Order: sequence, then structure tokens, then C-alpha cells
Amino acid sequence: MGYRFFIALLLCWFSLSSLHAGDPVKEEIAQLGVKLRAAPDDQKSEILLKLAIANYRDQNAEQAFKVFLEALSAVKTFKAAETSAEEKALYDQALKLYLEHHTGQDVTATAETLVQTVQPEVDRHPDYFLLKFLLAAAYANLGQFDLFFDNFYSAYLYYPKSYMAYRTLAILHIKLFEKSRTAEERKEQANLVFANILKAIEINPHDTSLYKLEISFAPDQQKPQVISRALKKIIDGNMMVPRADIVFYVAEAVDSQQKELAQQFVDKAREWYQYSRVVNNAQELIDQQ
Repeated sequence: MGYRFFIALLLCWFSLSSLHAGDPVKEEIAQLGVKLRAAPDDQKSEILLKLAIANYRDQNAEQAFKVFLEALSAVKTFKAAETSAEEKALYDQALKLYLEHHTGQDVTATAETLVQTVQPEVDRHPDYFLLKFLLAAAYANLGQFDLFFDNFYSAYLYYPKSYMAYRTLAILHIKLFEKSRTAEERKEQANLVFANILKAIEINPHDTSLYKLEISFAPDQQKPQVISRALKKIIDGNMMVPRADIVFYVAEAVDSQQKELAQQFVDKAREWYQYSRVVNNAQELIDQQ
């Protein structure tokens, strides 16, 4: 039985190699597929990682994201060592810079700065796994997903239940949501986005960009409660949201028949942006009701 199975694998490999002869990336994908089918469970995750990177290099981003998520679900995680004071300081500094692009800063410029500052630290300290999450995010924002996959996977091995892990998983599912072809696929991906966003908020409720995503991907029957919870957190915590998002929050509150809450939000927004046309536009939305 084992001998016949081995021969079948060899024949499969030779046929796939012939099919993709001359295209090294497609040949690599075929070879990794053969290895994956023969690999024991504890080796599948690393093969899937390589397969995700190969699919990305083959310009198949959708398949790359799907395979990468499979790699993460198959991974064997490890207990992280206690975070050093130096790594924590570097992480907090890099996280602050990373989140700045959600307040209107240029995404590419922020990502380039992160790579310039974080990559040397990671090179010096390969065990600074928390920092690798932010390096991975920077590479993703630069469109260098092969480097994103590698760095995120390395960090996820040690911190699978961290804020940046859940936040990034949500973004990966958003990408698959955008590429979904059926209503059923979109619903499945939206639910996964929502679930991961909730976990990220629980760990880091001060990341205001998460609340817009929470509302956008909330199931219809939960949306009014989600809007109420999100806006109350923002107002009570005095968490300044980007000027460009103010109308979004007000429109969502008004559409869910929460006009009083919308007004409280606009009043708070006036404290952040005293002379703003956007805030005035948001007020008009309320007044028209």
C-alpha cells in the first residue's frame, strides 16, 4: 500500500512538473502541493506558508490569503518568553506610528518609516516577535505580501491571541470579503471579520479605527446595539476619530433611529474640530430628520 502510494505521488509530481515546465513559480506551487499531501500534520503549516508566498508571487492574491489562513489554523504555537522592557518600548513606539495613518497620515510614508525603523531592530533581535507584527503590517501596506506572510507567521507562532493578531486576521478576511463571489461567501467572511474585530477591541479599545469596522461588518440584527456601544465608548473615552469618519458615524446612528446619540457624538466632535465643515455636514444630517 505504502509503495503504491509513493509511486502515485511520483507520477503526480512528474505530470505536474511537465505541465508547468518553464514556469518556476507554478512548478514550485505544484511541488509544494505534492509535499503538502504527503506531509504529517505537524509539518503542514510551514508548507502552507511557503505555498501562500508562492501563490502571491504567482499573482494569485486571493489564493495566497486563503492558503495563509490555512497555515495559521494548522500552526503549532509556542509560549512566548516574557517581553523585555526594550521590546515593549519599541513595540509601543512602532504601534503609535502604525496607527497614525488611520488619522489621515500617508499610509505608504508611514509604512516606509516603520520598515526603516523596525527592520533593523528585528534583524538585531530575531526573538522580538511582537515587533514583527508591526513590521508585517508595514510590508502589507507597501504591497510586499511575501514579507508580510513571513513576518506575521513568525509573530503568530508566539502571540496568536494578541491584539495585532486579531486585527490583522480581520483585515485578511476583509480582503477575502472583497473578493467573494457569492452572498454566502460574503456573509461568512463578514462574520469572521466581525468576530476578530471584537477580540481586537477587547484587548485594545483605544484603536478607534476598529469601531468603524465593527459597525460596517456587524450582522444586521446586531447593528443598532453595535452602533450604540461603539459611539458610547468613543464619546465616554474622548477618543478622537479622524475627521473624515465623523459623517459615517452620525449617518449610522441616524439610520438606526438613535438621533440623540448622534447629537452627543457631534457635540463631542465639535470639541475635537471646532471649525469644521465636516462636523457641520454631520449636524445637517441630524437636523434633516
